[in-house]
Amino acid sequence: MHSYSLRVEGYRCEVSPSLAHVLAGAAELAPPPTLPREPEDRVRRGIARLLDRATPVDEIRLTPNRIYVAPCGEVGAAIEVSVKEFSGRTMRARWNQWIRQASRAERNWRAARAVMQCGIRTPEPLLLANPSRVSDPSYYGCRYLRGALEARQVIKAANAGRAGAEFPQVSVERILAEMGDIVRTLHGAGLWHRDLTSGNFLLWPWNDPANLSPFLIDLDRTRIGRTITRVTRIRELGRLPVFRREHQDVYLHGYYGDRVPRLDALLYRIHHRLYHLRARLRVQGGKAIRRWLYA
Repeated sequence: MHSYSLRVEGYRCEVSPSLAHVLAGAAELAPPPTLPREPEDRVRRGIARLLDRATPVDEIRLTPNRIYVAPCGEVGAAIEVSVKEFSGRTMRARWNQWIRQASRAERNWRAARAVMQCGIRTPEPLLLANPSRVSDPSYYGCRYLRGALEARQVIKAANAGRAGAEFPQVSVERILAEMGDIVRTLHGAGLWHRDLTSGNFLLWPWNDPANLSPFLIDLDRTRIGRTITRVTRIRELGRLPVFRREHQDVYLHGYYGDRVPRLDALLYRIHHRLYHLRARLRVQGGKAIRRWLYA
């Protein structure tokens, strides 16, 4: 996958051909990595508007990383871009810049392109903006999936036995099998997500149940080119909060196929129970500390 490289007001940017085409308003563009002068100027201005805090946008989340949605391009040819802003003021972000390591936005950009090359569904990566100055934020932009729903909500309802009533258009078994297949493809390509929770799968398009599919997001922690060991595999699978035994079986079959190794299934159930027990205790401990502090 190729992209256009350009500098925009203190940022080193990578722009996908689809976003450059919309921002330039041109029928055809030169192939990456260079743009003709006039279309490049229009693309620069479009990216500057996208990164400008004064531009009217729809805020999705403000913490821990600001996420907003902004339309780009002319009416009729516009696309909606979901932009994630990674703070450059944390000690870790500053350290990465000082030793010239990739920013979180750049890691997200690289991982999203690698995931797409594997045939895994993820929102199309459109923009990477890395700052020239230490402490400035970095930005990652992808295509916004309007109307998408977090798989977290469906899985939570399935765990409570209410999925059929709350989400009658969704086949929980089909979604879990597809999610297991996504993780298998991810690992087969040497990709380790490292944050594979139900909140990092989006279900889209919501208004088309026949084509409703999981999309993998939040790839900034992903490691590329790793050997996936049995321990890594079990740790990754066990993060998904699927608590009903029949749903766990569907998820494992989606990953392993018809025959699930007995040892792997046993290790998965042990790790799954311990991981989610620890997470629950951490949440309860945090609540107890807050009650004590604010009593």
